[in-house]
Amino acid sequence: MASPAPARPSTTSFTPFTAASPGAGDPSGVERGGGRGRAIAAALTIIGVTLALLLPALFNGYPILFSDTADYLLRSQTLLPSPIRAPGYALWIRLTSGGATLWLPVVAQSLFLAALIWRTLRLFGRPTARQTLGAALALTIGSSAGWVSSKAMPDLFVAMVILGLYLAAAHWERLGIGGRALAAGAVLVGGTMHLTNILVGGAALVALLALEKGGDRGRPIRRAWVRAALLLLVSAALTRGFEYARRDSAQSGWNGSMFVLSHLVETGLAQRLLEDRCSVEQFALCPVRDTLTRPVDLFVWRPKESPRYLVLHDDPALIREETNHILGGIVRHYPLALAGSIAAYTGRQLVAFRVNDEIWRHRHRTEVQRVIIDMYPGDLPAQERARQQENTLRLPWTSMLHLIVFLAAAASSIIMLRRAMVSRTISLAESTGFHVVVWVTLIANAAICANLAAVFSRYQSRVSWLLPLAVLATLFERGMLRSSFSSLLGASRA
Repeated sequence: MASPAPARPSTTSFTPFTAASPGAGDPSGVERGGGRGRAIAAALTIIGVTLALLLPALFNGYPILFSDTADYLLRSQTLLPSPIRAPGYALWIRLTSGGATLWLPVVAQSLFLAALIWRTLRLFGRPTARQTLGAALALTIGSSAGWVSSKAMPDLFVAMVILGLYLAAAHWERLGIGGRALAAGAVLVGGTMHLTNILVGGAALVALLALEKGGDRGRPIRRAWVRAALLLLVSAALTRGFEYARRDSAQSGWNGSMFVLSHLVETGLAQRLLEDRCSVEQFALCPVRDTLTRPVDLFVWRPKESPRYLVLHDDPALIREETNHILGGIVRHYPLALAGSIAAYTGRQLVAFRVNDEIWRHRHRTEVQRVIIDMYPGDLPAQERARQQENTLRLPWTSMLHLIVFLAAAASSIIMLRRAMVSRTISLAESTGFHVVVWVTLIANAAICANLAAVFSRYQSRVSWLLPLAVLATLFERGMLRSSFSSLLGASRA
């Protein structure tokens, strides 16, 4: 009798790595035994990863500042909603700083991310503490991970949303109470930090659902995916609820339409529409169409003497109406040009993640420095001595190194995914599924940020480091870094 045909590999089940460290033989994947000693080892590892992520801030001598930091600091005092910013980071600063120092919110966010990185890597081959610290140092030196962690900005939280969603959807049963709280907290907290975090998280959920189905549309959705989706929805609801509760009758709600409108101006499509249609349609920008400037910064943050300021700036309802009117006209009359613009901006943003961009000094009592004097006067000496203030924080080699690492990680990921697709072994719970989620995140983040505003390296540096993390996860899963890390550590001790 002929032997039965080999079974098709499952795309959702997970078989733990057989050569993993203690605990890998447990089918559930939940670590057991070792109680206090294992908890202490985990805590020390997470602290080590936190310090690795904080190396840019430590090198600077103070958390890295951005012009938007001042607004977040000011809003942390009143918690009043902003028409262009989500409330999460202002609340984070208020809860974690205690009015003492700006170091505390930055250390807290780095600690949060370190715990997520540690827990994610533990799912793939169970790396030792030394291997995890080596991976964290590699991420800090070779990618933007440490730079976004060291900045007093909410940029790192979008990656935390992605990691939390992946853990919740793919490994909920393996996490244990602490891991589940970590994953849920990452989604719930991270989603309140920026509107784009919810949008990018939604794209990751679609990828997770596709992996969940595994090509079988009739397969029922697991509760883990539904749970992850609910976490993201609750985070969005918390954001809107907090804004509604804190807003008084004189304040308008969130309004990001100005950024969309400025993007349409930057692409030139808005000017093209106005030139062709102002004779037959009434647009608010028709009277000032000859003064429109393409750079987003000049359009959004224009001086009061600009005629465009009088047209739009003080009327959020008019901004929304004009944005919808112009966008609708572009979709109707220039759909191919709009599609080409979206593709071009997405492609440019995908590889724009230089950490040296938008790092400038804040001297001569700029708004950021004035707020620090008011809120954290004890921080002023360190802030004035920081490398950022002396324009010596920018390291010229980081941009090229990060690009090389990203391209190498991208090539490795594509080759690995191609082989997995040929053998039909892409699995939600294994590193192949993690790679798929990361690629969807990278593309979605680039498309959303570039086409809702403009191409800025700060936007993509929020998530570009996830690809090297996925490659490290694969190497740990396959046991390929064990001998390398052991030999390097042995050589360093010798």
